[in-house]
Amino acid sequence: MAIVEMKKISLVALKSDMDKILKIFQAMGNVEAIETQVEGVEGLRKSTLSEVSAKKDAPLLDVLPVSRALATLKRYGNKKKPLGYKHALGVDKAKEIEQKKEFLFDVILKCQGIEDKLSEIRSGKTRLNNLIAQTEPWKALNMPIKEAKDTKETRVLLGTAGKEIADTFERSLIESLNECWFHRLGETRDEYCYILIHHKELDKEAAILLKENGFNKTTFTGFEGTPKDAIADYARQIEEFDAQAVEAEKQAETLFAHIDDLEMLYDILTIKQERETQTEKLLKTREAFYLRGYAPAKDEVLIRNKLASVTDALELDFEDIGRDEVYPVAFKNPAVVRPFEMITKLYSLPNHTSIDSNIHMAPFFFIFFGIMLGDAAYGLIMAVLGTYFTIKLKLKGDGARMGWLVASLGVATLIWGALFGSWFGDGGARIGIAPIWFDPLTNPMLMLGLCFGLGLIQIFTGMALKAWINIKRGLYLDAIFDQGLWYLLLIGLLLMLTPVSAVGGYMAIVGAIGLVLTQGRSQKSILSKFTSGLLSLYNVSAYLSDVLSYSRLFALGLATAVIGMVFNQLGAMLGASWITLIIAIPILVAGHIFNIAVSSLGAYVHSSRLQYIEFFGKFFEGGGKAFRPLGIKTKFTEVLEEEAI
Repeated sequence: MAIVEMKKISLVALKSDMDKILKIFQAMGNVEAIETQVEGVEGLRKSTLSEVSAKKDAPLLDVLPVSRALATLKRYGNKKKPLGYKHALGVDKAKEIEQKKEFLFDVILKCQGIEDKLSEIRSGKTRLNNLIAQTEPWKALNMPIKEAKDTKETRVLLGTAGKEIADTFERSLIESLNECWFHRLGETRDEYCYILIHHKELDKEAAILLKENGFNKTTFTGFEGTPKDAIADYARQIEEFDAQAVEAEKQAETLFAHIDDLEMLYDILTIKQERETQTEKLLKTREAFYLRGYAPAKDEVLIRNKLASVTDALELDFEDIGRDEVYPVAFKNPAVVRPFEMITKLYSLPNHTSIDSNIHMAPFFFIFFGIMLGDAAYGLIMAVLGTYFTIKLKLKGDGARMGWLVASLGVATLIWGALFGSWFGDGGARIGIAPIWFDPLTNPMLMLGLCFGLGLIQIFTGMALKAWINIKRGLYLDAIFDQGLWYLLLIGLLLMLTPVSAVGGYMAIVGAIGLVLTQGRSQKSILSKFTSGLLSLYNVSAYLSDVLSYSRLFALGLATAVIGMVFNQLGAMLGASWITLIIAIPILVAGHIFNIAVSSLGAYVHSSRLQYIEFFGKFFEGGGKAFRPLGIKTKFTEVLEEEAI
């Protein structure tokens, strides 16, 4: 409905009360602290870098090991929690976790030891498997490696040569080295493995020949027996590592009994970290601190009462924000509109001096998505799944908005699908379900007219919102000249297509003359004013282009229906016997799942595009900064009492 009215908040209080006050702000979730300049504020100083680092890093050092311990236990634990389950965190439970803190950190250290051991095991097994892969091609060598060495008269070489030159290499050995013996022992993907023996008197000739043929000498370290014995030893070591891994995983399973307490500890420390990092934004003396920030104007009394319940040793001021001052943006919308706030946030937050577009955009997005997907059965599935997972998982914040957005768009799709008679494509028609309104496939011109009509309504709405913004700012002439005259021209052109074309013609002429005379009013010379005004009439084509963009509603709506029909036809072509039914059902299920996924994505993208380009382009002023108050963000728990944090 509107952008929330904000006030600047200034607070001076005792440092001894700082944590209690920050806890109150965190529990309420309606105060955003901001960086405060030190200059000109007598006796106050900002936290030094070392103080800030100490505060930020202390909880961080706690949270990260807890997170790693949880990852370890979940990887090897065998107990699954119900979907969406969260622990209830009250005062008593928080105290219990605090008392168990030392014990839980001992559990964390054990988890870290287990993870280190398993990491060592994984590294060891990787090394051994690599050694096996390297030694495997040589297992035909039946002599110990330590015995594969030069004698008094001969040179013994182990090495490899490329497969592509193997025949040439072997022929060269036979022809060029008379006193030489070689044997292929095995092969890798690209090379053959050789043992080669020649008389030492042929060292020079052999060296040249081996170099020319790319022969690479191979040396073995780490074992002295045969390659086959080495491979067996490596396999034995891997088995030992596997046994150690099983033992470590059993230890992790034993520690899994403490996972609930660790999850609550994680959230408690995360809440504390969020609170303590806010102290970086505060100014302090030895005994006091100073906080500046923003809070919703409607919460002034609530904040005063909450702080008064903690201490009276404070000075709290709320100050109106100046017209030209920039402040963070928050929305205040009905529950049915809140899910659609995500659409706007993905584009940009509105400027704090503008208007909240969500209440105006939400109905159009709802309608357009429903038309584009346009299948009642698909919509029912989306609505049920969106509602179920949002409630079951107890989603909050943007997660809840996303869940309810899916459910809302499912309802829209259900409505339009029923109006168009589309249930799993033409599945409804096959069993006698008729459209409540009309079938777009048999009445495409009515469908196209509907799409253009809705587009025209949205464009006119965008122009009206821009006029309202101008009126709010006292720019009454801008509203008349820049929006009113365009209304006159565009509506006149439309009326020229109706029986009252004469009236429409007069309206269009008046509107056109008005635009020529006013659209160049910012120019200096009379000629520039007239030229700019005349050229502004070219924007009629831009409005026409905008209206034509809404034909995508028609195109995507038909595409969803036709794809569904194709999969239904594929299933029907197989016949009605039990055997063909077994084949047809997977085809139909997979096909319609594919259609829901692809068509939903297309409907979302193109509905968003119509809002961002055709609608927001008429009035939206972006660049707003999000309101980010200190709050409670938990992953595993639901905080039941403020005192628990």
